[in-house]
Amino acid sequence: MTDRVYKLLMRPRRIRSVIIGLKSEREGLQLSMLPEAIRYDRDRVMTSPNDPMTEYAVKLDDIDRRLADLQESYLRAHECVVAITDKLIDQDDGLEQATAIKLRFLSGMSFSDIARTMHVSDSTMFRRYRKGLSRLDEIVTNFDSD
Repeated sequence: MTDRVYKLLMRPRRIRSVIIGLKSEREGLQLSMLPEAIRYDRDRVMTSPNDPMTEYAVKLDDIDRRLADLQESYLRAHECVVAITDKLIDQDDGLEQATAIKLRFLSGMSFSDIARTMHVSDSTMFRRYRKGLSRLDEIVTNFDSD
């Protein structure tokens, strides 16, 4: 499998990991926004003048924008992987090859889990997976030369 095919197939997973990291960062910022010295015994809620809440709010807005962009990128990358693996379906064992590749790259399943899901042996599943990757390599190479 060429680097280009590998990068294409791994793109949704990489984007998803960045999304998870940003969501975690966002949760941390939200917790940091809770002021430590709020006075509830007055008519108005008051915080200290040094409270960094506005900085945190700006950072949260930035993270929300980045998350929205990344989620769109993830959907496009996911659709691209589905579209390219669906090109395998036209030939013998193509559906099984496409399914194995999708389960591996889009769901992140292990080879043994994929084999159990597809009700085949590990070696049969791995053979279909490798053949599918080699066919994807040909598809992408032929697409580039067109």
